[in-house]
Amino acid sequence: MSAVTGQDEVFRFPASSGQRRLWLVDQLLPDSPVYNIGWRVGIDGPLDVAALGAALNALVARHEALRTWFAAEDGVPVQVVSASWTVPVTRLTGDVDAVVREEVGRPFALHGGPLLRAGLVEVAPDEHVLVLVLHHAIADGWSCAVLFDELARLYAAEVSGAPHGLPDLPVQYPDYAVWQREQADGGGFEADEEFWREALHGVPTVLSLPTDRARPATPTGRGAELRAGLDVPDGSFARLLAVFQCVLHRVTGQADFLVATPVAARTRPETEGLVGFVANTLPLRARFTPETTLGEVVAAAEEATVAALAHQDLPFERLVDIAAPQRTLAHAPLVQVMFAVEPVPPAREAGPVTFRPEAVANGGAKFDLSLTVERAGERWFARWQYDAELFTPETIAALHGVFAAAVHASRADRVAELALGDDAPQEPAVEVPAETAADLVFAALAEHPDAVAIEGALTCGELDRAANRLAHVLVAAGVRPDQPVALCLDRGAPMVVGLLAAWRAGAGYLPLDPSWPPARLTAMAAGSDVPVLVTDGAARAVTGQLTGPWVEVDLDTTDLAAQPDTPPAVQQHPGMLAYVIHTSGSTGKPKGVRCTQGGLAALLRAMGELMRLRPDDRLASITTPAFDVSTVEMLTPADQRRDARGAPGGRRGRRRAPACAHRADASDGRAGRSGELADDRRRRGCAGAGAVADQRRRGDDPRPGRRPADRRRDPDRRLRAHRDHGVLGGRGGVARAGPGAARPGGEGHLAVRAGPGAAPGAGGRDR
Repeated sequence: MSAVTGQDEVFRFPASSGQRRLWLVDQLLPDSPVYNIGWRVGIDGPLDVAALGAALNALVARHEALRTWFAAEDGVPVQVVSASWTVPVTRLTGDVDAVVREEVGRPFALHGGPLLRAGLVEVAPDEHVLVLVLHHAIADGWSCAVLFDELARLYAAEVSGAPHGLPDLPVQYPDYAVWQREQADGGGFEADEEFWREALHGVPTVLSLPTDRARPATPTGRGAELRAGLDVPDGSFARLLAVFQCVLHRVTGQADFLVATPVAARTRPETEGLVGFVANTLPLRARFTPETTLGEVVAAAEEATVAALAHQDLPFERLVDIAAPQRTLAHAPLVQVMFAVEPVPPAREAGPVTFRPEAVANGGAKFDLSLTVERAGERWFARWQYDAELFTPETIAALHGVFAAAVHASRADRVAELALGDDAPQEPAVEVPAETAADLVFAALAEHPDAVAIEGALTCGELDRAANRLAHVLVAAGVRPDQPVALCLDRGAPMVVGLLAAWRAGAGYLPLDPSWPPARLTAMAAGSDVPVLVTDGAARAVTGQLTGPWVEVDLDTTDLAAQPDTPPAVQQHPGMLAYVIHTSGSTGKPKGVRCTQGGLAALLRAMGELMRLRPDDRLASITTPAFDVSTVEMLTPADQRRDARGAPGGRRGRRRAPACAHRADASDGRAGRSGELADDRRRRGCAGAGAVADQRRRGDDPRPGRRPADRRRDPDRRLRAHRDHGVLGGRGGVARAGPGAARPGGEGHLAVRAGPGAAPGAGGRDR
């Protein structure tokens, strides 16, 4: 590769193959953020803003790609590299989530530059968020890892005055673009072209995914994202790709199709430390017969991947030419579905501060559907990015459930028999709002800040502020989004504050009943990988007997008043964890059930509708927080709770239903056993088996076409047991199962098609 030379203030070079493609996309979809690469970098510690700006601009001076924009010469794009360029670190204010979304979603102008921008939000004196946005034409995933490594070293050097120690770069990105052009013109890619010509011979170039809406003639690029936890027994690329291919085969019925995967394409050592758009896209072929087993698909995926990597330098644009697909603006050429396995970016120590980069969706969609399986230590996540013009959030959530179940399939299983879908015609979907339980609860608290949230304890505003303060403590203690926070607290205000604080931190909660044996509590916490355990003086004697690697936060000794009373800068979405509640263990070892924010939101809405709750209604809190019914008791009414712990025969001892009701208007479970509450459905709510029998003897029904609900003690059946002649649960109860919904299982299994209100099975079992 030749060195970049020149005497003028700007230098012109040929654009690489990938850059030419993005230039064309920009002409077709101007003002689109679809190729923005957005990062939200949390910065913990005493930040020197001037040093951060100096480090960032040292990075810009080091890499020519960061000083690049584009111009057209005779209709052909060329790179224009400025000799020097200063990128300001703009101070940003406002809600952090909103600011990040706005910055990442703001399009670039390729023809003028700059194609990099940086903004800084101060959350607290020692807590900042750096918003870094680049256009894909000047960077890729590998480049971002280089950027964060070097930014950390440059910042540390700025604040310490020591040399950064970074080696000189042997080449710059324009050198790579020139080399690529020389290879293409000089026959350097002939062997690669021959391989791909054979590999793609006769392959269908469109994967016909069933969509919720008609495909527009011209794509808008509007996308959406779902990120959810995943239990992965085998994290190899070939295994996960094969499972995804099996799901696509079962969903589409196609026996021959392509799935794209991104590769670094850094096959030359000179490019290791280079920032620029070097990455390539490789199409991997999948073929099926009625007898194909999962093991055969895994072996084929591994073989195809190894062979493709040996020929990864051929630009994707040339691959499209070889396959010669029929071109249309309606969908991406050659491949419409992407798959990748990537590590979650690690934190970087930068002198006195720590950088914590987190990728942010740009609101666009490059493909119809993309699945990235991410690994963070021992935890796995699925990041689904999809065309919002084609799919609804409910369909993608259902598809995630299918994939999450399929990763546990055996290699010997025939793909045609995998429990991936119900071939029966699907009924129309019930619309379920794409919201979180946290959205519902915190909106209610904000709407009535002076109303009583917990009698004798907190108003709504006080509860909100208390949860915010504790949330900052949890984040500082190491809690990260989608992790469970253990709450070893008795029923009452501390428990409610704790669970809401966990949500504010982006986490879920794991309730631990202090009256249970310490050995069982330790096993529950350890099995759920909790990073933090919250307790107070009342439970301290119990938590002192628990052993584990978690950090303990004592509400009675922690200075919560010193914490901000505004929420931490954490994003929420329906696929995130709401809580982990364990089964009773009647079939053996208790199993933790992970329930999502979207599922709990659907349940709360459905229960509120079922019981016709009014703003001044109260719900008796009579169960242990370790029983999932407690979520309805604590969270369904918007403004008030009544704690029945002082009532005779409360949660401990004999259950005397009328006393436990403690004047609650909308009661649950045993409170309705003797029928002493009013007959109105709003007041009866959901009843236990005794109340159901009483009502049947009396011949009355809580509403036409429905018999009373019999609430069971199984936390992965949050939709409760109903006998109904209509749509179960109303708006939030049952939704169209979506692509690949679970088939009926073996003898003794009951298949129920359910929407987001259904939790994954206990201990990783099928939904």
